[in-house]
Amino acid sequence: MTDPTPDPGARARFRQNLVRVMTVQVVALVLLWLLQQRYTP
Repeated sequence: MTDPTPDPGARARFRQNLVRVMTVQVVALVLLWLLQQRYTP
């Protein structure tokens, strides 16, 4: 069961990890888009 009063440190770590994952996903999408633009006739 979830804790109704989560640790503020845990919340900060969750947000930091979320931002990091989203950043990696955006970078991957940009790289895929660049590859598609480069190699699509």
